[in-house]
Amino acid sequence: GSTKPLTGDLFIATSDPQLILERTGGSNVNPSGRIVFKENNASDHFQISYNGLNDRLEFRGLISTTMTDMVYINRSQTNTLNVLGGATISLSLAVTTTGTFGGNATFNGTQTIFNPDGNSQAKILNVGTDAIALYASSGDSLYLGGGGVTALVLNPSSNATFEGTVGIGTAAPTSTYQLSI
Repeated sequence: GSTKPLTGDLFIATSDPQLILERTGGSNVNPSGRIVFKENNASDHFQISYNGLNDRLEFRGLISTTMTDMVYINRSQTNTLNVLGGATISLSLAVTTTGTFGGNATFNGTQTIFNPDGNSQAKILNVGTDAIALYASSGDSLYLGGGGVTALVLNPSSNATFEGTVGIGTAAPTSTYQLSI
């Protein structure tokens, strides 16, 4: 009831139980339904609400004395989850389509592995105090370059092939290989 609270548990048992919150008197408004969590009849501590105006499920929590937006789940194929204020996530994330990071990405761990296709792999890993390594996996060559053009190929036999001109001691070599000491 709205004036007399239930004092026991709400229990629904059926083959497909549903709890339906339906707003009457209009649609596409905010709020369009809310679940409120309280402790000892104090102010709201946590809320889950449906915002019909912005078409999203909103999670809010009490930070100090302010009810603060924390997470939005949008009814959208392109921006489904929005975590406000940052997030620390410990999980294995499998992105099967194109993924885009809108800011910096930090990877912590002893190795970071990139699998651009089914038979190639690159690793960035810890190789000691204040030292990291970039490796192509066993049998793979490592291509390095700039401007979308390969400048150096390191093959699985530990041979290096330089493309274009190579200058040692000069920034503008005049022949394929120029050594200036």
